[in-house]
Amino acid sequence: MRQFTLQLLVTLLILVLGCGTDKTQDNEAMADISFEDFIALFPQFSGIKEINADNGEEFKESPEIEAIYFQNFLQGKTYLNQLSEKLQFNQNTTDNQEITYRVVGQLSLDTHFYSLLVSANSEGDPTHKWAYYLLNYTKEGSYIDGILLSYRHSYLSEETLQEIAQSEYRYVSFLPKNQLYFVDVNYDNTLQSNAANNDASFLLTAAGDKATQYFRESCYQIEANGIFKQLKVVERNKNEAKP
Repeated sequence: MRQFTLQLLVTLLILVLGCGTDKTQDNEAMADISFEDFIALFPQFSGIKEINADNGEEFKESPEIEAIYFQNFLQGKTYLNQLSEKLQFNQNTTDNQEITYRVVGQLSLDTHFYSLLVSANSEGDPTHKWAYYLLNYTKEGSYIDGILLSYRHSYLSEETLQEIAQSEYRYVSFLPKNQLYFVDVNYDNTLQSNAANNDASFLLTAAGDKATQYFRESCYQIEANGIFKQLKVVERNKNEAKP
């Protein structure tokens, strides 16, 4: 019995020491990852003028950002969303959906900081089409600021004489002097076929919560220090929004 107890204690000690070694190795691995390694993942990306319905899905299948890079340079960092709220980057959402972040490219916006374009895919979310973020870092690797650059979520349900489309999106255009022009729309549309004359009518607020629907345009300036500053917001007529 005494020998068995001694063997058990030895086994537990080995397990504890092993766990400690693994944790130390993980910490050392994270310490070995440099900002230069992270930047090297992003190829130079030029010629992009906008991200919208025409090209929004072109970049979303780019290489995945490995967990160790995400933890070092993205986890917990904040960005501005389409409602000008500050949110944090996380790989798990409150809906228990896994988010995969991917490398897109590096934009040459200013010589004083790095500008990285990152995409995100929400696994298991059939409404998710794409999402892109623009992130600015100092030359030394410190995070400056980020913004939701473009995204689209949509859901379609077809019936005999009716199609319901619930969707929201942000489209971006890159303007001169490091300005960003956004179109933000949240809509719940119903296309109903009129059996009498075979005419289709477009109703913006046919269903859903009207208070959450919007159509707005805004302009942001990328400041010399890499911060995103809102210049103006223009509210548009929701009935003029395009699907």
